[in-house]
Amino acid sequence: MKFVPSAAALFLAFGAGVAAAIAPKGDFFMPNFLTFWGSQLVVLACLAVCRPRAEVVAGVSVALTIYLAAFNYWNMSRAHPESMAWLGYFFSLPGAVIGAVAARYLSPGFSRPLLVGLVSSAMVLGGIAINQALVCSSLMYCGAT
Repeated sequence: MKFVPSAAALFLAFGAGVAAAIAPKGDFFMPNFLTFWGSQLVVLACLAVCRPRAEVVAGVSVALTIYLAAFNYWNMSRAHPESMAWLGYFFSLPGAVIGAVAARYLSPGFSRPLLVGLVSSAMVLGGIAINQALVCSSLMYCGAT
């Protein structure tokens, strides 16, 4: 299964590409890019402590990229996009860490790399969803404006 580490690298690069695409261009491109992609790297660094399989890293990378793109789409589709709305994104990343670590410890039960990646993505997105629900019901108002 030599394709798996390269798939993880490909999905990490895809995450960087999405972060570069959504970062506002101009003088503050690099800080914005590093904020968007760096937050994904922080989640992956927390996961790296547990020494995950490459399939788990690939699945987590896909989930984080999907969440970044979806959150940006949601924010930019609003009548008045809020720069502070990104706090909701960052506050939901602990759920991603919990989902990623849980996926790492459940992954030995699966033998197929694609299944491990899909389960890892689902667990991370589930962790994000639960965390986002908690953030929207306590710290922030996430309704329509």
